[in-house]
Amino acid sequence: MSDVDLESAAAVDLAAAVRAKQISPSELVDEFIGRIQRDNPRLNAVVATRFDDARAEAAVMTQRLGHDDELPPFFGVPCTIKECFGLQGLSHTAGSLRRKGTLARVDGTAPRRWRDAGMIPLGVTNIPEMAFWYETDNLVYGRTNNPFDLTRTVGGSSGGEGAIVGVGASPIGLGSDVGGSIRMPAAFNGLFGHKPTGGLVPGTGHVPSPSTSLSRFTCHGPLARSAKDLLPALRVLAGPDGHDLGALPAGAVDLSDIDLDNDIPVSDLVVHVVDDCGWVSPSDPVRAAVWSAASALERRGARVQHVRPPELKRAFDIWAEAMQQGNAGERTFAEWLGDGEHVSVGAEALRILFGRRRHTTEALGFAVLEAAGRALPLVRGGLLLREQLRQRLKQLLVDDRHVILMPVFPTQAFKHNTGALYPAAFVYAGIWNVLEMPATAVPLGLDGNGLPLSCQVVGRVGADRATIGVAGWLERLLGGRVPPRALVTAR
Repeated sequence: MSDVDLESAAAVDLAAAVRAKQISPSELVDEFIGRIQRDNPRLNAVVATRFDDARAEAAVMTQRLGHDDELPPFFGVPCTIKECFGLQGLSHTAGSLRRKGTLARVDGTAPRRWRDAGMIPLGVTNIPEMAFWYETDNLVYGRTNNPFDLTRTVGGSSGGEGAIVGVGASPIGLGSDVGGSIRMPAAFNGLFGHKPTGGLVPGTGHVPSPSTSLSRFTCHGPLARSAKDLLPALRVLAGPDGHDLGALPAGAVDLSDIDLDNDIPVSDLVVHVVDDCGWVSPSDPVRAAVWSAASALERRGARVQHVRPPELKRAFDIWAEAMQQGNAGERTFAEWLGDGEHVSVGAEALRILFGRRRHTTEALGFAVLEAAGRALPLVRGGLLLREQLRQRLKQLLVDDRHVILMPVFPTQAFKHNTGALYPAAFVYAGIWNVLEMPATAVPLGLDGNGLPLSCQVVGRVGADRATIGVAGWLERLLGGRVPPRALVTAR
């Protein structure tokens, strides 16, 4: 074994260790398979595995070392994939009981690109039903537990990824995000997570598959233990695939390497702090963590300003109406729940009474809201407010040196089954999806109860390099990820 810290090492550092022959792909795969076998029984994060295939692929890669000078960037690095992405031969239920037993026939675009970059998938990870809730639980695989406190949520919908990468049993994971589904699990599990500019990464092979309009809101990107991994992992994911019609053209966003000191010097930054969007006020520890991050940048020369765009008070209206408009005439959420057939909420309620439940309460609740919104709009003026907010943000974020710093979610990871106590609190993250702006979740240490704290860095459309760069600075200044001591101690 090499001297690389396998508990916390960035995926790019693992790849460098492989190229330097400090560790082999076979050793890496065996190590992380062992970690999954050790930790997953208490987490229920990885729901289907391909350990034999992973070992076989690693063995072939190990033989290539020393005989091939053109190795891909993540050669020999294990990873995990959110279950709603197609990964050939593995479960592809999207957490739906109606799809139980469904296996992916081919790789989706994003998993295939990671494999082409040299990554070795070890398995797929748990999600809420049809990826629409911020508690990861479904009737196929059950609930996933937080590695920092097993009685708390991992977030959603990329919750399995958050848990398994957060505990250190996978170096890097692939998630998707339509309303915070990468950033909330990153925040609740002490990780970095990046939601890219809308349309940067095609979503082909993802279930549910959004309409062309919504594909700009549904983004795909990495959850990682270090900010160092975000840009290299994103770079291999980006670019059109000829299938997702909402994808941006190749080269639309600059994803070149970052030298923090020269490319994004802190002294050039203008940091606009939004410590409360006016919808649900953040907890004191969350607010304090955001300001601690701002202060760390300010001490290095950044200019910090406290702002509160008034349109954010109606962030949910903006998100909901944009989503509703984007899905007009397309397959409804209720039809996705029914795997192509419209789900009758009334009939499903009767099934629940007779103990024959087929859907989670949260999924049915969302279907009810969707139907009500189609019959009688529950929100009005959201599209106009979105345009007003866009104009305000153009004046605020005049170039890539200007970023927003704000909470990902108003609380730390909450107790299981209490998500309904935080109605629409996901809009702290979701608002940036319908604005198509990049946002990067950053871990900021632990609170007094040992739970992760975090913030997100938001930039103008196309400024992925800038938000990831600021995340890199915060990692350098504040220490980055803190592993979960509770589960480590219990081993």
